[in-house]
Amino acid sequence: MALYIPLLAVIITNFFLTFYLLNRYSNFGRQNLLITISVFISWFFSFNVVFILPLDITSVCNFICNQNHLQPMYLRNNITNNGTDYIGNNQTTTPTISNISLPLSLDHHNFTQIGHNLTASNNSSQIKSNNESQSQQKPTFICAKPWSYVPKNVLQNLWKFIYWSSQLLTWIILPIFQSYSMSGEFTVWKKIESSLKENLKYYCLFGFLFLIFLFYYATKQRLTMESLKIFCISASNTFGLFLLLILLSYGLVDIPRHFLKNYQCNHQYKLNYLYFRIGKINEEKYEANCQLEDLLDELRSYYVKISKENGSRYLMNKLQIIIDKCPESFRNELNESSIDLDLNFELNEKRLVSLNSKINKALQTSHRTEVQYRMLIKQAIHLEEIIKELNDDENSS
Repeated sequence: MALYIPLLAVIITNFFLTFYLLNRYSNFGRQNLLITISVFISWFFSFNVVFILPLDITSVCNFICNQNHLQPMYLRNNITNNGTDYIGNNQTTTPTISNISLPLSLDHHNFTQIGHNLTASNNSSQIKSNNESQSQQKPTFICAKPWSYVPKNVLQNLWKFIYWSSQLLTWIILPIFQSYSMSGEFTVWKKIESSLKENLKYYCLFGFLFLIFLFYYATKQRLTMESLKIFCISASNTFGLFLLLILLSYGLVDIPRHFLKNYQCNHQYKLNYLYFRIGKINEEKYEANCQLEDLLDELRSYYVKISKENGSRYLMNKLQIIIDKCPESFRNELNESSIDLDLNFELNEKRLVSLNSKINKALQTSHRTEVQYRMLIKQAIHLEEIIKELNDDENSS
C-alpha cells in the first residue's frame, strides 16, 4: 500500500485543484450538471498527465538502473584479449603449447595427443571457472527506490485509462455538450438532436479525410488490428499537434516576450500596453452590448405581440424561458416599455429557437468582454499606483 501513496497524493491534490479552478472560473449553480462534470473530468485528466509524468520518469529510471546492475556480470565484462579471459574480477590465463616444456623423446603422435588433452583440460577448466563465477556472483549494488516510485503495471493501466478517456471526451462528449449548451431548443431531447446535427458535418469531414489516409496507409502496409490502432493514435496526435500549432503560433512568440518584458520591470511600457488592450476590449464590449440590445428589442416585440394578440400559452412558456436568462434590468423594463414596435411578422417556435440561440451567444460574449474589461482596468489602476509611488520616491530623494 505504501507504494501507491505518491500516486494517491498526486491524484487527490489534482482533484481539489481542479475543483478549485473550476469553481473559480465558473459558477456551479448556473451551469448544467452534466456539462460541469464533463469539463471537470477533462481538466482533471489534463492535470494528471502533467503531475503523474514525473512519477513515471523516476520509476522508469529506477527500473533501468536495476536492470543494468542485476544482469549476470559475465555478460557485461567477458572480454578475450591475447589468450587472457576476464570473468568478473577473476583473471585466468589460457595455457599455450609454447609455454610447456616437452620431452624430446615424444614423437609426433604423442605430441598431438598431449595437445588434444591440454586443450580439453583447458576447456573444462574454463567452463568450471565460468560456472563457479556465475554461482558465486551476486549483485553488489541495488538501486534504491525513490520516494515517488510507482509500480510499472499500475502506471501502464493508468496511462491507458487516461488516454482513451481523453480521446472519448475530445472527439465525442465535449463537442456534443458544447453544442448542447449553446443550442436554442427548449427540451433536452431537442437540444441533443440539434447538437448531433451540428457536429455531424464535422464528423463527416473528419471521417472522409480519415478514410483517404487509411486507404493510403493500407497500400503501404498490411492492415491488422494492432496497426489500425497505431494508425488511429497517430492520426489523432497529428491532428492535435497541428491544431496546437495553429492556435499557439502567435502565443509561442508572444508569451516569452511578455514575460521577458515583465522581467525587465518596465512599468510604463506595461501600462501603455494595458491602455491599448483596454481600448480594444472596450470596443468589443460595445459591439457585443449593441448586438445584445438588438436581440432584446426583438425579444420585446415577440413578448408584446403574444401579449396583445393573446397568443398560445405554449409559445408564451417558451418565450418566458428566454426572458428569464436576460439581464434583470431588461426584465424590469419589459412591461413598462412604450417604444413603438413593428409587430407585422409571423411568430412561431422556429423563430423562438433561433432567437434563443442568438441570445445565448450574445450573453456569453457580453459577459466575457465585461469580465476582461474589469480585469484590465484593475491591472491598469495597480500599475498607475506603482508608477506614482516610484515617481514620488525619486522626487523626494
